[in-house]
Amino acid sequence: MNNSISKLIAAIVLAAITAWAITFFDSNTRLIAGIVIGVPMLIMLIVSRKQLGKYFAVMPEAKGLMTGGFYSKIRHPMYFFLDMTLLGAILIAGFWWLLIVWLAIVILQVIQSAREEKVLHAAFGGKYEEYKKGTWF
Repeated sequence: MNNSISKLIAAIVLAAITAWAITFFDSNTRLIAGIVIGVPMLIMLIVSRKQLGKYFAVMPEAKGLMTGGFYSKIRHPMYFFLDMTLLGAILIAGFWWLLIVWLAIVILQVIQSAREEKVLHAAFGGKYEEYKKGTWF
């Protein structure tokens, strides 16, 4: 299955689980779940941004190939940790309709990550393909 489609399916499943949790759990349970999910993910988002360091760019460009830290197992940890932080915030807020906004953000990130991967493949070729084989997603 195409990697982008797999990411989108996973996002839809996470959104469905979150929507269920919003309607099923009371506000205190949602608050606790949102904090338990959101706070660690926010910390990991900050750490992954710090790990990326000088290679960070808003628009896709190949400043270098980060393969350490979170990047050793996740090709786009900043996107992943941001998405999970937002899910935690949505649980806390308790508004199911925010999942529509969240899904739109995920779709844009999947598109952006595909662009980034094309740029990295063009710049690093086989080295990037080897790196991809060693990552989970």
